[in-house]
Amino acid sequence: MKYALNHPWKFEWPILAFMVGGWQVFVAFWIEGINYILVVGGRTHMEVILGFVALLFITNFGDFFF
Repeated sequence: MKYALNHPWKFEWPILAFMVGGWQVFVAFWIEGINYILVVGGRTHMEVILGFVALLFITNFGDFFF
């Protein structure tokens, strides 16, 4: 987001680049909220660990394509 604001001439639509960064932050906070719910709501150690690992894979999935 900061790069898009400081270098608008490098983007055809700098506001779109800014919005994509904002959505990425929003989704990260949303996934962390779900992670907290899974950790607090887990009945066994295995449920907590599996929930955490599943969300870890989901959050890092975008790194494989970039």
